[in-house]
Order: sequence, then C-alpha cells, then structure tokens
Amino acid sequence: MPASQIGQLILAIQERFPPVGRIPSPSSRAGSTSAEPLRIEIDEEFTFVVPPDWHRPLPPTEVQLDSDDLIELDGGDAVTIETEDEAGDRLPLSAAVGRHLPGSAPAVPPFDALAYYRPFHFYRGRWGIYLKASGILELVRRLVGRNFLYKGERWIVDFAAKSLLFHELFHYQTEVACSRLEYPLPTTLFGIDRYTTYFFDRAGSYVEEAVANSFTAANITEHYSKSTSSVRYGPVIMALLTAMDHQPEPYNKFRDFLGTIRLANGRDFLIDRMYEPWLLEKPRVSKILSSSLYYAELGRATHCPTYLVLDNKKIIYVAKPFPKERGLRVITHSRDHPPPHIHVEDVNRGVSTRYLWPDLRPYPGDEKLPRPMEERLKAYVERYRDQIAQRLHGIYGPLLTR
Repeated sequence: MPASQIGQLILAIQERFPPVGRIPSPSSRAGSTSAEPLRIEIDEEFTFVVPPDWHRPLPPTEVQLDSDDLIELDGGDAVTIETEDEAGDRLPLSAAVGRHLPGSAPAVPPFDALAYYRPFHFYRGRWGIYLKASGILELVRRLVGRNFLYKGERWIVDFAAKSLLFHELFHYQTEVACSRLEYPLPTTLFGIDRYTTYFFDRAGSYVEEAVANSFTAANITEHYSKSTSSVRYGPVIMALLTAMDHQPEPYNKFRDFLGTIRLANGRDFLIDRMYEPWLLEKPRVSKILSSSLYYAELGRATHCPTYLVLDNKKIIYVAKPFPKERGLRVITHSRDHPPPHIHVEDVNRGVSTRYLWPDLRPYPGDEKLPRPMEERLKAYVERYRDQIAQRLHGIYGPLLTR
C-alpha cells in the first residue's frame, strides 16, 4: 500500500470519525478497562497477567508549544548535538559534565515517557510522532552510562532518536492496521469505530508496548547492521537491549516477541483484540487472515509526521545533509548558533569539522581539513552554493552576509 493510499485511508477515517482534538474518556464500550488482573494467552507458549494498575500511557492532551519549539523531521534528517566551544574530546549531555552515572541507576523510563504518539483518530492537526529532546538525551545517558559523549560517539544521539522513533512508529502502524480493519465494517457508517475501543483495551495496549519494543530491537539492528562501520554499533545495540530489559513492565517483556514468528504472534494478538468483543469464537480472525494482511507494506512509513520537541534547546539540533560527493558532505544544523558556519563530514575518515560561511575558513578551535579535501570542499560549495546559502539564510537571517 503506497503512502498516498495510506494518506487517503487516514483522511477517510477522519471524515467518518471527526477527531475532537483530544484523547476521549474511556467509554462503556471500551474493552477490558476494569481494574483487575487479566490473564491473556498469546499462544500455547506465552501467557501474561496484566496487572490491575496497567493502563495505556496517554500522550499530552495539549501540545502547548510555540512553533519555534517544534521541528518537523524529514526522512534524511539526523538528530545531533553541538556546543559552541568544542575544545577537548568530550561533549557534555547535561550540566553535570563528566559525572558517571552510578551503577545502581533507577529503572530506565519507558519509551513513551521520552517520546509519544498522537493518533489521527483523535487529532486532525499535529497528529504523529513526537520525539522529546530531553528524552533523547536521557536515553543517550542510559546507553553510555555517563553524562558526556566523546566526539567520536556523537552518532549515538541519532541512534537514540531512531530507537524512540521505531517504538512510536509501531504505535502508528497499529493504528493504520486497525483503520484497515474497521473502515469496511458497516457499523462505522453509524460512527462506531473500533480504534477507540482498542485504544483503551488493557490487554491490547499491554502487549502492544512489549511488541513495540521488539519492533524497535529488530529495526534498529537491521538499520545499523547495513553500515560499513557496523562493528562499532554492536555494543550500543546491546546497551539498548539491556536498557529495555530494565524498563518497567510490559516494556521489558519485549524478548518474548523477538524473531519474525514471535513478532507476528504478537501482532496477531493485537488484531484479535481489535475485533473483540464481536468475534470471540475460534478459530480467531488472525488464524484465518493473519495480521500481515493489516500490517502489510507499512515499512518504515516515512509518511507519518514526525516532530522533534525542543524542550532542551541548548545542545540538540537537527542535521540536514546535502548530497555526498567528492568524499565529503556538507550539513547544516537547525537553529544553529553564530557565527554562521557549515558542518563538513569527511566521509572516508568518518570525521566532521566546521567551517565559517561564506569565506570557508576553519571554525576557531576545530580541525582543519587536509589541503586536498579543502580543494574538494571549495568545488562542492561552488556546485551547491545557492542551496547552502538559502538554507543558512533561513537559520541566521540578518547575521548572514550573502
């Protein structure tokens, strides 16, 4: 199903069930909302008991943010950190520079406390995935076990952002799957949707969080295993899995859904919960149709709006790259600090530095490129000068002399 068709499905759902701009209150038709333990069976092998105090984490009812506090992310963007003075080999993640986290650190926050998803069933505008800058930094600290990064570890910031993105992306895919399920049902013509019922279903949301973490583990591993530098990613991927092990229940149940078959079993359970209480007889719907019918061709779903919430503006930036060419790439950072400058990545060496714009002198205190690379940089800038200048003008405005 191409992105255009998913977009049409979303618009059709919103026309049939007009969003009210908030999370609705649990209704009498919402399944499994009573505060009592629930015993659920995924298959013959796995049985869970949903604690009586478990309810789906809710996103903020209102996003009280100025437009300057939100950046919509494009597919090629990366999240990074930068400080004005990057002398030395350390990049602080918080005010407590260089302080190692204690070995007995508290439980890792659930990913839905570090990011969140606003469903299109409930929000017409600004629905989508929200990655909190503070949440990204918190996950980075958990991954490295300290309050700073070495400069060669800057990529871990984007790794953390992608980890949160994959978790929330599964929530989006599950809403799309439910939309595919509910749209053909004649009852929807009378305003009875299935997603609201499923959204408040304790059993469904409990398993969904565990499967979302499993989805994160599978996709982050696949994403970074394709890199030529995959060896350095292994320890950080293991740190991510360990962090998820130390999250509260049900997030830490993700290992029960690792692997293609177990992940499919988890999605099957979610589809069955979407049909309840209407279709309770056996065999269940998922055994006949399979959840792959509803989750098919969603992929990484770049058509899901994704925002960076700048609740920490000091060091978090969005890196917007220009094409790789001549062994290098120029990158600009959103809302970057003065003086006007560009970021230059030596692709072959994996080294990044900064150069002042427009005269292309090395940024004070930063590494100077070798002469051959500087010549390539000049040729690169000549080709993309207008595009680079236009983007920098949007960042620096009157500070920039074009």
